[in-house]
Amino acid sequence: MRHLILIVLLAVSVLSRPAQAQTRPDWSADCKLERLAELPMTMKSGHVVIPASVNGKDVTLGIDTGGPFSSLSLAAAHRIGNVGHRDDLRLGDHELDRVYMGWMESFPGVDGLIAPDVLSRYDVEFDFGAGTFRLFKPHPCADRVVTWTGSTTVMRFTLTDDGHVRVPVTLDGRSIYAILDTGAPISILSMQDAGRMFGITPDNVNIEAAKTTVSGLWSNLHLAPYASGVWNAPSRAVSAFAYPFKAMRMGDLSLSDPPIKVMEGRNFLGSDSASLLLGNDVLSRFHLYIAYHDQNLYITDAEAP
Repeated sequence: MRHLILIVLLAVSVLSRPAQAQTRPDWSADCKLERLAELPMTMKSGHVVIPASVNGKDVTLGIDTGGPFSSLSLAAAHRIGNVGHRDDLRLGDHELDRVYMGWMESFPGVDGLIAPDVLSRYDVEFDFGAGTFRLFKPHPCADRVVTWTGSTTVMRFTLTDDGHVRVPVTLDGRSIYAILDTGAPISILSMQDAGRMFGITPDNVNIEAAKTTVSGLWSNLHLAPYASGVWNAPSRAVSAFAYPFKAMRMGDLSLSDPPIKVMEGRNFLGSDSASLLLGNDVLSRFHLYIAYHDQNLYITDAEAP
């Protein structure tokens, strides 16, 4: 992911259920979803965290839709016997054999992360309201996906070269592209883009220093160097500013006063051809179902029944 602020280690037992079908009464039998895993999803320091196991050892992993690749910390790799970066990853009752997991030393407090190289094999559901993460086989019927409500917004998205989900959004009347990043605690717009699109500068009367700084992969505004099998995150922290954006729209859903921070410096999402990074301060307001194969995002309010 493009960040990496301290995450406190989460010790929690795996909630595992066998693969089973989910459907609605008006769906035909051949449109049933096959659920592969269902796990408790916890927010720790603004990051999505789940229990898992690697090579038979219990671990705590971040779910990072904006990450560079699935990885383990060096400490976790040594503890579980991560030899040659090939591992057996288990999520509940669903087991993935011989998953490539690099080493990412920039995740103190957790054992690693699951990134789009794994997530994109599935349909992925983030039920922020219930605190539940689910994996499904790619769904067989494009219009038979959402089981929890009768009303939903469906958005087409683009998978970037890095496997990140890019969606069109409207921020204060401006149409821009955003990256969905469940590994990011906050949502970020660079000062360069804020100035170009909204006329915002550090001297703007409506801007004020935020109570947080941004550190990790964002802070150097480019991906950190990769050498000797280890992804090294830069440690420099940069300033973030609060600005009173009025509204953001995603499809048919609108969010008033979105808590988007403006980060000093230039656009840091150039490789993804986007301007806005949507972190969990925004994403946790929604219930998300990401159909990677069909490149559709199904989205409702997090509290939708």
